[in-house]
Amino acid sequence: MPLLRGVVAASFRPRATIRRIAAIHDHRVIPILLLAFLSMTLKDVSIAQWRPIAAAQQNVIPIVCGALLCVAGLGVAVFYLVAWIGRIVARLLDGVGSTTDTRLALGWGLSPTVLALAYRIPAVFVRPAAGLTRIPVGAHASFSLDTFPHGWGLLLVIVDWLFAAWTVVVTSCTLAGVHRFSALRGAATLAAAIVAPTVIIVAAAIAASAS
Repeated sequence: MPLLRGVVAASFRPRATIRRIAAIHDHRVIPILLLAFLSMTLKDVSIAQWRPIAAAQQNVIPIVCGALLCVAGLGVAVFYLVAWIGRIVARLLDGVGSTTDTRLALGWGLSPTVLALAYRIPAVFVRPAAGLTRIPVGAHASFSLDTFPHGWGLLLVIVDWLFAAWTVVVTSCTLAGVHRFSALRGAATLAAAIVAPTVIIVAAAIAASAS
């Protein structure tokens, strides 16, 4: 299945699409991961903001690219860990899919995040150099808002949250598709698979700081 067609199909018919992909043994996951990583990276990027930085410091672009490659590699490693944990959790919930099936479900579940490139790439070129504005909420909390005029910043925040929710729903359905259980169990599998590595990383960081 062509990559773009698969991304669109998985976004709107996740169960049927993931079963078809698994049936033809199409194990492409890395391209989906890289495109999703690109989409998440571009979410707050502004060409107008980076142009003067790149002009003033010639080596900043290679440094940033190298850092992004390192982060992408770490992200792939974490993805494989999440897939392994997800398969264990799914089995506890009577899932029948393999670890490879779980990786496929988690990878293609990111399809809505890939589709978000359709508006995030143009936003990179029109986002003002001022970037993000911190909006205070109470004494110790705040959130970021794009400084687009006429409410466009708030609109982008809403669209980003909608795409994030869409990704969660699609991933729950793709997990349900490969493991042959309900979408609710797919959501539980996704939540447990994400929380477990987070707990491990936080515990390791606390232990390292305490030693």
